[in-house]
Amino acid sequence: MLALIPLILGLAPQVARWIGGDPASDVTSQAINLVRSAVGSDDPEVVKEALQRDPAMAAQLQISLAQLAAERERAAQQAELDKLRAHLDDAKDARGQTVSLAKAKSGVAWGAPVVSLVIVGSFVTLCFMVLTKSIPEGSDAIANVLMGSMAAMATQVANYWLGSSAGSADKTAALANSMPATAK
Repeated sequence: MLALIPLILGLAPQVARWIGGDPASDVTSQAINLVRSAVGSDDPEVVKEALQRDPAMAAQLQISLAQLAAERERAAQQAELDKLRAHLDDAKDARGQTVSLAKAKSGVAWGAPVVSLVIVGSFVTLCFMVLTKSIPEGSDAIANVLMGSMAAMATQVANYWLGSSAGSADKTAALANSMPATAK
């Protein structure tokens, strides 16, 4: 049966992306079943001869295989869209939780601002120390690692307070304007 794969790829190269590997084993068997249904055999020589004798059958099989690849592509796009929506919902929920805690006058609402101040304050202090004080001999590598770590944390703080909202708005707008691919 797998000897049909080169024939299938010759008819519909777009199926190649989906053949092989675990999730694609379903596509492989579906493609082989399409060939078997169209020709009545899964012997590569019989299939090859039948397709050469009947160009209309070959064209119909090519269309069926292309539709199979298009369906798989739509499913992959939908999965990516669902993943993006889940990410947006997660970010919205995190921000909403902070707002809800603040409205309820909960002390927990101060968690994010306090952690943010500690991180930014530590980053500013470390920058000041690195720029104004001499680094002890042999401690350059440690200072660089600390600076990199603190810079990454400061970036996360900025993204939490500033960037995520703008990014979420952009992603929400992109999702609203996007349409899943449809077969014609």
